[in-house]
Amino acid sequence: MTAKNRAKPVLCAICKLDHELSPHQALRVQSQTPGRLSTAFRGVPRGRITKRPKPKKWSMLEILVHLRDCEIVYGSRIRKMIAEEGGELVPFDQDRWADGLAYRRESPTIALESFVALRRANVALLAALGPKVLERHGIHPAYGRLTVRDLAVHWAAHDEKHIHQIRAIRNRRV
Repeated sequence: MTAKNRAKPVLCAICKLDHELSPHQALRVQSQTPGRLSTAFRGVPRGRITKRPKPKKWSMLEILVHLRDCEIVYGSRIRKMIAEEGGELVPFDQDRWADGLAYRRESPTIALESFVALRRANVALLAALGPKVLERHGIHPAYGRLTVRDLAVHWAAHDEKHIHQIRAIRNRRV
């Protein structure tokens, strides 16, 4: 991902926030996320990892598995935009995935290992992209036209949000 600067923050079509990251900065965040997640989970008892902070709020484990599954979904979307520009991007309902795929019963170790492997592949793909490829796009039924750049920057902000949530849950006094 070679384009380093973005003229100004752009309102994200996905989360409706301004992301002030350039694609280069987003790639750095994405590259650091596996280590940051490993650190956040290190030494935390399983009871803390699986405990929800409030009813209907995800546990540390559920957030981790969500991040892992986003690697699959976002990675697929990026590949679709690159290979089939202008194609339809498939939506997913994160809460139905969490329930239907039993996120609460997953192994934290396997979830983290699979996240790391998927992230490594996705970062390698993003790192190899040139500026023209960053402007390739797809059409999402809920968000409209998204470029590779848009999704890559949102993806990094998504990491930051969930790492903050995991740390907050980890550090809560019980």
